[in-house]
Amino acid sequence: MQADVVVIGLGTMGSLALWEEAKAAGDRADRVVGIEQYGPVHTHGSFTGESRVFRVAVHEGARYVPALLKARERWQHLQEVAGRQLFLPTGVLNVGPEGCEPIATVRQCVAENDLPAEELDTAELRERFPQHAVDEGDVAVLDTLSGGLRPELTVLSGLELAAKAGATILTNTPVTGIARDPNGGVTVTIGGPEPQTIHAGRAIVTAGSWAGRLLPGLADLLTVHPLSLTWFAPHHIELFTPDRFPVFLRDRRTDDGGLEHLFGVPTLDGFSIKASAGSLFGVFDDVAEVPEMPGADKLREIGEIAHRFFPDLNPEPVRASMHHDAFTPDDAPIVGVDDSGTIAFAAGMNGNGFKFAPLFGAWVSELSRGETPDLYDEEWYGLAGHRARAGLA
Repeated sequence: MQADVVVIGLGTMGSLALWEEAKAAGDRADRVVGIEQYGPVHTHGSFTGESRVFRVAVHEGARYVPALLKARERWQHLQEVAGRQLFLPTGVLNVGPEGCEPIATVRQCVAENDLPAEELDTAELRERFPQHAVDEGDVAVLDTLSGGLRPELTVLSGLELAAKAGATILTNTPVTGIARDPNGGVTVTIGGPEPQTIHAGRAIVTAGSWAGRLLPGLADLLTVHPLSLTWFAPHHIELFTPDRFPVFLRDRRTDDGGLEHLFGVPTLDGFSIKASAGSLFGVFDDVAEVPEMPGADKLREIGEIAHRFFPDLNPEPVRASMHHDAFTPDDAPIVGVDDSGTIAFAAGMNGNGFKFAPLFGAWVSELSRGETPDLYDEEWYGLAGHRARAGLA
């Protein structure tokens, strides 16, 4: 099989990169090939779980704000083109003890970029958002440009738009190898009873937690973190609807001086809210080691945390799922292209990548075509910069 470009992994970044490639290819869009090891919009990747948080004022630092503002524009465009709501404009309520690092970083993002936001002291927080159990000295910053995202609908939309533009999509097709061709381009080997090869001018790898398997040059930068998601049923669901209860990030001071973290989304199903503690399960070298479900002890622990933050929640989860993502040493995403210019990649999203999806999907497509994306910082996102910062150069 011959192709101009092969996109490997059709989840968060890959579905949208495939759409970008198909649009750019025009009459040759049938030679844009997307490959997914599972079915379309599957349950095995990092993106599933009903909702994701979109933040502009982020705990990760002010350097990301310009890219997130551009990503927000792309989210608005994507949902307009797709004809379905993908962005939930609830705002994001950041709550924590005065002086804690997450609140300080959010304030820095707001101040340096003149973002619209609301500050609430302890009394104002208790009065306006009584769903939250608030400790004395807790404060909040309401990031009004932010909100929630619908991940499954996003990936579905990306695949639909790519197919409509003419892309060729292969699902339930595992990729077992990627090699540079001596005469230029790449050879992609796909598995099955009778392995086959695809010869293409270039490849884009957006394989999430599997990226290290396919690209050995990334493997020593990536570890796999299990990430659990949990949903709880409030006794008074009417208090947790999107018009009354913004997407939230909570940090609470523990007895030992640390911070206990919880994030979540208002009810989308009419009876439960997502309230998740994230990564409490260690670190692994390969995605195959990730447990399929959180154990009963961990679910009980997460339930106790959720109930401390929100006393109206029944502390037993009504639903739980286990996910995973690849993490880098400094929690910065990897978006770049190899030294041959034939293999581009987006990996190591550190559990924070979905909000960037339309932007990073465009970036990796542009890099693959030899273009320099707007706002792209090669030293920060590119592979050489990552290796240098990790002492692996």
